[in-house]
Formats: sequence, structure tokens, C-alpha cells
Amino acid sequence: MKKITYLSLILIAGLLLSSCSTMKIVHNKQRDKLMKKEKQYRLLGGIAEIGEAKSQREDIARDKARTDAYIKIGQSIQSRIDGISTLYIKELGSGDDSEIKESFEKIAQVIINTTIQGIFSVKETITLQKGVYTVYALYAITPRSINTRLMNELKAQQPEIYERFSLSKSYENMENEVFEYEKEIKQ
Repeated sequence: MKKITYLSLILIAGLLLSSCSTMKIVHNKQRDKLMKKEKQYRLLGGIAEIGEAKSQREDIARDKARTDAYIKIGQSIQSRIDGISTLYIKELGSGDDSEIKESFEKIAQVIINTTIQGIFSVKETITLQKGVYTVYALYAITPRSINTRLMNELKAQQPEIYERFSLSKSYENMENEVFEYEKEIKQ
């Protein structure tokens, strides 16, 4: 029984190694350039995402790429707000954890569902190959847009949490991040 198990493990490892050697990494110069720009926005504190799409029609490919980028930005906003609420809960160290987390989660959903006005197009590349358009679209949103929406929603939905949060170290860190982002962008 041990020999069969041992032989099957060797066979599986051999198959994995042989399949890895045939894998081909495809580099796309257009996408790589956008990824560098995306990284710059992220390093400065913004949220940037690349939407990708293919279609035989250029307009459809562009719409699909924009939608893909918006979805990815929504996911990034959710992660950002989750991080802010977690830091705030740690800072408080109180028994209101579930109430605060729930409030931030509800607000994140409202922001994600209505944030389109803060998203802007950075750059888009389109290629045509064998009758198929490939679009890579880089979209971004500034931290100020997210923070302003977060604070407005928090104030409207949970005024007592808003008051406590606006006096917290977490809020101060959030504002410092916006200040640093705007300072870097102006340079």
C-alpha cells in the first residue's frame, strides 16, 4: 500500500513538473505600461485598476473594459473600508466591535453602489488583432473621493460613530494619507 502511494506521489510530481516546463508566459507591452502607471497611483495612496476586455466591436470592448475596471475598483474600495474599520476597532478596543463593523460594511456597500462619479479614466490602449479588439483601460479614484464619501455616509447613517471616528487616530491617518497623495500628485 505504501509503495502505491509513494509511486502515485512521484507520478503526480512528475506530471506537475512536466506541465510547468511547457507553460508559456505571455507579456503584453500595452498592459505592462498600464500596470506601471497603476502601481504609481497605488504607491501614492490612490486606487487604480485595469479593466480588460475583448470583442469584435471596439465600442463593446471599451464598455466591457470600463465595467471590469469599475468592478475591481469597487472590490478595492471594499477592502480599503474594511481595513479602516478594523484599525478603528483596534484603536477603540471596545465592545461595540460588531456594531461598528456592521455600520462600516453597510456604508461600504452604499459607497460602492454610488461611487461612479469619483472614478476617472487615466489611460486606455486598444489593439486589433485578427478582427478582435483588445482593450486595456486604467481607471482610478483618489483617496479624497473615498474618504469624503465614507465620512458623509457615516455622518448620515451613524452620527454617533461619525463623531467618535472623526476624533480618532484612524481618521487622522486617513487624512494624512490624502494630504501625502495630493502633495505627490502636484509635484
